[in-house]
Amino acid sequence: MKIILSAVLCVSILTATAAETVLNAGFSPQKWSKASEWNFTNDSARAVQTPGKYPWLSTAVPLEADTFYELTFDYRTSGAKAPGDALLCHCSGNHFQFSPVTGWTQGKGYFYNGEKKNEKLLFQLTGKSAYHLKLRNVVLKKLAPSDLKQIKVDFERDGGPMPFFFRKHFWKEAAGALEIVEADDHITGGKAMKITLQREKKWVATVYSFPLPLEPEKKYRLSLWAKAGVRVPFQLGIDGYVRGFRHWYKQKTIALETGWRKYTLEFSGPELAEFPGMAKRTAYLNFGVGAQEGENTVLIKDVVLEQIEK
Repeated sequence: MKIILSAVLCVSILTATAAETVLNAGFSPQKWSKASEWNFTNDSARAVQTPGKYPWLSTAVPLEADTFYELTFDYRTSGAKAPGDALLCHCSGNHFQFSPVTGWTQGKGYFYNGEKKNEKLLFQLTGKSAYHLKLRNVVLKKLAPSDLKQIKVDFERDGGPMPFFFRKHFWKEAAGALEIVEADDHITGGKAMKITLQREKKWVATVYSFPLPLEPEKKYRLSLWAKAGVRVPFQLGIDGYVRGFRHWYKQKTIALETGWRKYTLEFSGPELAEFPGMAKRTAYLNFGVGAQEGENTVLIKDVVLEQIEK
């Protein structure tokens, strides 16, 4: 009897602390509204971008107050050629832009909702190419406190050629690319994000991520594995910039070695009285590569943002 009761109690605790699914439905006219460019086929939705238009697909979702959410879905594209081609996603005032990918990729976005309300989850295509997109497995989850203790950003479900979770920022003085590559020489293998820079003079080029959950005043550790083609300075940081508010960020500069090493940054979440803009409770990763003249490469994998007890 004790064993049975213990098992039931354990299941109850796990259920109470696990993420709760808000949306996990197939595509149907009863559940989704859409523009004419979208079509439903079995468990997926397909669309063709019409240059100059924003073919849309939407469904209603109930959102709870003071709650973090995680959105995931699988997508891939074909025929995307123009720089602005992208899949846009909007929900509760949060906006995400997903790069074209040729292989199946799990797209992901996090956001915080302050007030209880009914919202729309909206997907749109944008760009100047007449490209095709396929979408499936759309899931929206309400995150429990235990889900926020460790957030991982890896590249194992990226189909490439570009990473969906990161984008270039302030690359006016540099040419180069972000790519998904195999990390065969890392102890655990898997995939990594490769940053390639070509430039005629020294300059810092930055890479920003999508927002991650960040709770006020809690202790955090940001960690990643990285290596460089040649030893270069690297800015490891997290940033909560909100226009019109005092700027909250944490950052340190390290020297990346030519072999794989783990690097960390420990910090405390913002005090809302001092940084009221951080009531949004999210921040993005900010990586800066202080490359030397000529071509430089940096590989990054296994990024983790975790709460720590101190």
